[in-house]
Amino acid sequence: MKNLILILTILLSLTGCSRSLNLNQGIVKSSQPVFIETKPTDKKTYVKFTNTSSVDSNLTASIKQYLAKSGYEIVGDEKLANIVIKGNLDYFRRREFYSYEPYYYSFWGRRYYYDDFYRDREYFYDAGVSLLLRVEDEEEKTNLTFQHSRTLYSFGAITEILNYQIYKRILGYLGEDLDEKL
Repeated sequence: MKNLILILTILLSLTGCSRSLNLNQGIVKSSQPVFIETKPTDKKTYVKFTNTSSVDSNLTASIKQYLAKSGYEIVGDEKLANIVIKGNLDYFRRREFYSYEPYYYSFWGRRYYYDDFYRDREYFYDAGVSLLLRVEDEEEKTNLTFQHSRTLYSFGAITEILNYQIYKRILGYLGEDLDEKL
């Protein structure tokens, strides 16, 4: 009986750790509008992103995976593709904010010294991606800016959110509806 209670306590205490990440966060803005009116004959797609930022990124692999789930055929040669998606992760930054916690202080909020224990560390993320889309003979270029509000998420979680938001924007440029894809 004690073992059963111990197991149930452990399981109930870890249920909050299994929460999935909400990818519909952040804002992506485009530097100029992209109008691709040519519809591809088939969905053979070539994807290549370079990274000139100081952060490791898996943008190419994530975009390929999302597009493959959406019914696009990923090819390794640019000449075989009807849709070419190229880009560069220009920058990916994290800025720190310390939020003041007045209830941690004693005696009417007065403190004569400050340290990190009495402030919460929050982060603000932003990224810039240069994007080139070519559908058959029609080519469009734009710069995408990603911004995420103040959060406690790590770089890894924000990287997944960034990848998904860039994928959503690419699908929008290709004239696809995201709701029916995933």
